[in-house]
Amino acid sequence: MSSNDLFSQIAIQKGFLDQDQAALVVEFYNIEGRRRHPADVGLDLGLLTAKQAEDLKGFHNQSRSEIKAQIKAEIRTPALPPPGPTAAARADRRPPESRGQAVALAHLVTKAIEAGASDLHVHARTPPFIRLPGDLRELTARPVEQALFMDDLKEMLSDRQWSALERRGEVDLCSGFTQGYRLRMNVFREKQGISAAFRIIPPDIPSLIDLNLPKGVSQITDYPQGLVLVAGPARCGKTTTLAALVDRINAERRVHVVTIEDPIEFIHTPNQATISQRSVGLHTKSYASALRAALREDPDVIVIGELRDKETVQVAMTAAETGHLVLGTLHTRDVPSTVARVLDAFGDHEAEVRSMLADSLRGVLVQNLVEGTRGRLVPVVEMLFHNSAIANCIRKRKLHQIESLMQSGRSQNMITWADSVRELSNRGLINPRTAERLLAEDGRSAL
Repeated sequence: MSSNDLFSQIAIQKGFLDQDQAALVVEFYNIEGRRRHPADVGLDLGLLTAKQAEDLKGFHNQSRSEIKAQIKAEIRTPALPPPGPTAAARADRRPPESRGQAVALAHLVTKAIEAGASDLHVHARTPPFIRLPGDLRELTARPVEQALFMDDLKEMLSDRQWSALERRGEVDLCSGFTQGYRLRMNVFREKQGISAAFRIIPPDIPSLIDLNLPKGVSQITDYPQGLVLVAGPARCGKTTTLAALVDRINAERRVHVVTIEDPIEFIHTPNQATISQRSVGLHTKSYASALRAALREDPDVIVIGELRDKETVQVAMTAAETGHLVLGTLHTRDVPSTVARVLDAFGDHEAEVRSMLADSLRGVLVQNLVEGTRGRLVPVVEMLFHNSAIANCIRKRKLHQIESLMQSGRSQNMITWADSVRELSNRGLINPRTAERLLAEDGRSAL
């Protein structure tokens, strides 16, 4: 049983909360990043008195201690060794640092954070790995003990998520961690047992400057309406860039922002804006249904974690046409293919959509991450912004002309891949050899 489920069970059994109230407390507790005890969240929501909150914390902490002691006792019970000499020989060959009690998952995550890793990979009975700029590296030579790993995972997953893991063989979720860090997790079954990949989300949302994005990117946040696409391959920083754009809007505009994510990664604290963050699967059935509902929620800005199907793209374009600023992401490699992906989603009806997209598209930002000179990844980008020539190009589907139009649109903050590579090299953010390689690999660099 997870800590959240244990809290709900005790609160209901002791009569402090009913089932709906307990579910509401746990939801707000997760949204806050699990920084406080859920009883304190219930107190702030006005569902508990100060005395009830203190009593509930006592009952909850006592029950957790009893359950953990029981689990540890069961884990320490010696198990029968596997038959045959082969297993014993393998154990003897293990390095000295890999023997003894397994390291807790929380400790592995902490070590990954201290190392500046973006990801942590944990596999049963093998050493964990972290992803640093450039490659994967072994975090420790000590293999992960399956029993303790499962115990730690059950603390993080709700009963519903654990059931989904057992039923489907994998589950996606996002969980709070210490000091405001969050973990986007994919837990899955494989031949070794249960494994997990953790994306480490920092507590502070980086600014566009922190991300080394061109100054012109901030122009995106000034549009009152229209469609803006943030694109690129997997692990290229699209989600972080999207969060930085929302954070800038939050700091400067008095608007209502609705985000639809799967799952929620960065937590936005309202500043000038009021922000509603919804998680697909937890707060809504799908991107498309959440988008349709968002149109009735008086939004000014709608942020879509991924434009993954035709229905979502259709509703997003409708929202952009009806006076909303819509930001969404796509998995594409350059500006022309990003525009083509949107048009291709409509199949035989593409011709009808070209005019709609030509009028509503405000900007496209495509980025990819390359290893920089300062031990961190930096983005190489392409940026397109709306003008009459771009609109005409989309309307007639002459997408092969977009590259040259971006070159001629430098005064409007448009930037090509080659220009971005050269700018990063001139600023000393990537070395000249890396710049030469990137330009040689890209067939458009000579344009």
